[in-house]
Amino acid sequence: MKKRTNLSFIVELLILFLLLIMMITVITMVSIRARGQSRKARVLTDAVICAENATEMTEGAKDPDEAAARLEQMEGVSSVQVDGDRISFQMVFSAGGKPEQSFEMKVNWDEEPGETGAYIEKTVEVFEADGKEPVYSLESGSFVKDEEETR
Repeated sequence: MKKRTNLSFIVELLILFLLLIMMITVITMVSIRARGQSRKARVLTDAVICAENATEMTEGAKDPDEAAARLEQMEGVSSVQVDGDRISFQMVFSAGGKPEQSFEMKVNWDEEPGETGAYIEKTVEVFEADGKEPVYSLESGSFVKDEEETR
């Protein structure tokens, strides 16, 4: 009878030990996944802020060259290049004591002329450094009146 109690105690101890190992594994996996999700959220938040800043800086510009000149004045912006209706540049973003984040950005410029001015539609795409798919894309549009028009 004593042998049976010892055996049941050992089996119960092994089962509890396996449960403990499984719980530790699950908690570790959840922590690792949460850290990855947190990094993605930080990158997305920074990308949204950069896209908004680029859109605000180019608001009211009459052509891609004027928009590129405005972008060059922004802090953290470098390598601004205009290629037809596309502006490409790099931006280093840092805020709130967070580490710097580097983005490749593209502004696609689409202009529809009208009688009294032009409707300009812009799409700002934000890529992580060496990224193929955009992290975030922001579309905006504005009407810019012709300078010649008087009342």
